[in-house]
Amino acid sequence: IVGLVDGSRGNKYKIFSFGLGHDVNTHLLDRIAEKSRGVSRYVAPEEDLEIKLSNFFRKISEPVMTDLSLEVEGREIRLTKLQPSGMPDLFNGDQLVLFGRFEGAGTGQLLLKGNMGAQQVVINRSIQFPKQTSANRYIAEIWATRRVGRLLDQIRLNGESAELKQEISLLAREFGIVTPYTAYLIMEDEEVRNVPVLQRNYRELAQDHTVSGQVKRSYQSIVDEAGDKTLRFGKGAVTNARGLQQLKEEKFAMRSWSKKDAVLAKSKVAASPSAQQSQNYGQQVRVVKGRAFYQNGLVWNDSTAQDQSGLKTVKIIFNSREYFEFMSQHKAIPAWLSLGRNVDIVLAGTLYQVREI
Repeated sequence: IVGLVDGSRGNKYKIFSFGLGHDVNTHLLDRIAEKSRGVSRYVAPEEDLEIKLSNFFRKISEPVMTDLSLEVEGREIRLTKLQPSGMPDLFNGDQLVLFGRFEGAGTGQLLLKGNMGAQQVVINRSIQFPKQTSANRYIAEIWATRRVGRLLDQIRLNGESAELKQEISLLAREFGIVTPYTAYLIMEDEEVRNVPVLQRNYRELAQDHTVSGQVKRSYQSIVDEAGDKTLRFGKGAVTNARGLQQLKEEKFAMRSWSKKDAVLAKSKVAASPSAQQSQNYGQQVRVVKGRAFYQNGLVWNDSTAQDQSGLKTVKIIFNSREYFEFMSQHKAIPAWLSLGRNVDIVLAGTLYQVREI
C-alpha cells in the first residue's frame, strides 16, 4: 500500500477509502486517500450502506478530468493557501469548487490543467485580480472555513503546534467560525494574550464550566488521536474525521454551528428564576459586512477590538441624535447596528459603545 500511495513516486493510482462502522483506523484511511488524491468516506452503523456505495460508485464511474492543477501566469500575481490543497478528480455531474488567496493585483492568466483520457487539456482564462474589493465577502468566509478544517485535520493527524493553533484562532475569530474545536482555541488564545475580560469573545461560554469543559474535551480528542494510536479507532475518531471532512468541503458561509450540536448548546436558567431558555453559544456569533460580532449578555462585541491597543472610547445612547449621526460615518454601520440596541463597534481607532441606557 505504501508504494501505491506515495505521491513522490509518481504513481497513477487513486484510492478511495470506505470506513464501515466505527471499528476502522481513520488515520490510515485518511492518509491513503490524501496521498493518492482520492477520497475517504465513513458510513455509520445506522446508515444505509447500499445507498452510500451505489451513489459513490455511480459518481466515480465517469471521470471527466483527472490529475488537475491550477496555475496563474502573471508577474505580479501569486496564488496561496488553496483549499483543497490537492485538487481531486472531476467526475460527470460533479462540481469542483476551489478557494484560495492571491497576492498582487492586475490581469493574470489562470491555467487549469488536467487529463481527459490520454489527452492533456489546458483551459486558459484571463482574470482581473483587484487590489481591493468588498464584493462577494462570503467567498472569503467559505475559504476560511475550509482552511480551518484543513488545519484542524493536521492537528488530528500530526499533532498540534503553536503556529497551527494561532492561525486557527485568528481565522475562527475573524470569520466567526464556530465549532467546539475553534471555540476552545479562541478562549485559550485570549487567555494567553491576557485580553481584557470585557473584550473576550466567549465570556459567557468561559463562565459556563459545564459547556466549556465539553468544548475543551472535544478539541483535546483530536489532539489525543495524534499521540495515541488506540484512539484512532472507535466512534469518537469517526465523528472527528467526518466533522473535519465537512469543514474541509464546506460550500456555504458558516454563520454558526448547528443547533443539533449539543456541545455548544445547553439549557440554563434565565434571568427570571422561573424561566427556562435554550442557550446556544453558536447562535451568539454573527458576521455582518465582513466583521464578526460576538454576543455576551445584551452586548454584541466587535471582534476586532481586542486586536487594537489604545482605543479611544465613546459612548452613544441608542436612538439619540448622536446615534443617527454616527450611522452616517460609514456605510456598514447601519448593518452593524441592526444587531441590537447594545453594540460595540471599532472605527478609525475609536471604540463606539452604543447602549440602550
